[in-house]
Amino acid sequence: MIKRIIFDIDNTLFNTEKDCLDTYQEFFTKKELTDYSRYLYDLLEKYDKDGTYIPEELVEFVKNNAPFAFSKQDFDDIRLIYHNHATLLEKDLPSTLEKLSQKYELVILTSWYYDDQVARLKKAGILKYFKKVYALENAGLKPHKEAYEVASEGLNMEDCLMVGDSIRKDVEMPIKLGMKAIMYNPNNVSTEYQSIKKISDLLKEEF
Repeated sequence: MIKRIIFDIDNTLFNTEKDCLDTYQEFFTKKELTDYSRYLYDLLEKYDKDGTYIPEELVEFVKNNAPFAFSKQDFDDIRLIYHNHATLLEKDLPSTLEKLSQKYELVILTSWYYDDQVARLKKAGILKYFKKVYALENAGLKPHKEAYEVASEGLNMEDCLMVGDSIRKDVEMPIKLGMKAIMYNPNNVSTEYQSIKKISDLLKEEF
């Protein structure tokens, strides 16, 4: 029986592409620089795809690959701006989470910074539905198995359900570890795995 639902954040609860692009645009505007928002977004997506994200190396990666100057201070400034961008993918998400939280423990598992994600959850008014936020600093990176083990917090793996948009990070590894996993799949991408088009579809499931 499922006792805990572990949610991914980016592109599952929040429209992360929009939030990032809005953040970068605000950053470049404040710096009075040419708007390289899309370039920066695509660049960071390429870096993330290798599955070896190391925060300390990110600034150097951008510096070496971008057509603009970039520093640790710029990175910190972007993170602070990001705190104010939290676009929910679904309008009824708060009411859905409220109903789910009455039946299950809800937690977050994200590979990004704790402070950033907590600030965004607060901004969107949904932090209160989650018992705990597991992030880069206190859980490590998905899809490393340790991240899911931390997020299960002593529960049996079969008592946990992972929900997220990434097959590699949110579905395949949790299943290998014995969790149940459901792919958030609003665009109905062809997949062999169980998927939902809306988070509210979880209310119809029997776990």
